[in-house]
Amino acid sequence: MTISSMMPLKFMMRFLTLHVFQILGALLLGEKSVTELQELLSVSQSATSHQLRLLRDRGLVAAKRDGRRVIYSLADDHVITLISVGLAHAAHQH
Repeated sequence: MTISSMMPLKFMMRFLTLHVFQILGALLLGEKSVTELQELLSVSQSATSHQLRLLRDRGLVAAKRDGRRVIYSLADDHVITLISVGLAHAAHQH
């Protein structure tokens, strides 16, 4: 990865809240429902749903229906790469 390609990553990392980063990290491990994310992250259902809606509106997260549940996943391989690089970057910062 070149320095110029890291610029959008650094810009994006500044604006991610811990909750959003946790959601994206959890989805990096696989598809999850709001309830699964809520239990995993110990955050309210309304806060989790709100962040998922924002992430979906920005094209970072995809949603599909499974009966009455909505299952969320990272939108595509580009988002997976972005989150993976972000997690690696964060690990090197400490």
